Amino acid sequence: MRLTEQQIRSLYGQDVQDRSGAKIGSVGQVWADAAGEPTWVSVKTGVMGHHESMAPLQAARMQEFGRLQVAYDKATVRSAPSVETGTDQPLGTDQLTQLYQHYQLQQQGAARQPEQPP
Repeated sequence: MRLTEQQIRSLYGQDVQDRSGAKIGSVGQVWADAAGEPTWVSVKTGVMGHHESMAPLQAARMQEFGRLQVAYDKATVRSAPSVETGTDQPLGTDQLTQLYQHYQLQQQGAARQPEQPP
């Protein structure tokens, strides 16, 4: 299922669950590919949400009450490469390579950050 633009805009701050329904953290930022399709989300974890791990939106689903469920377990997401919080920078080539390797996904194009949360 593909997430709609309205669902993407409503993601900021929402809970993120792993594939079994366990809470991982909350949505920090959303990145899109060169075509504008949302591809990655940062998940705020840790004390006060100061750590943001990246998770792919591929195979993610919206659950009731606005929760986002990703197709990975909590440990995989928490151990994923992180991003610097509060940056508007696109994901670099090295970052993307690390992310695709971590999640064992086939690498695609560059990712850029779309619109800011409302």
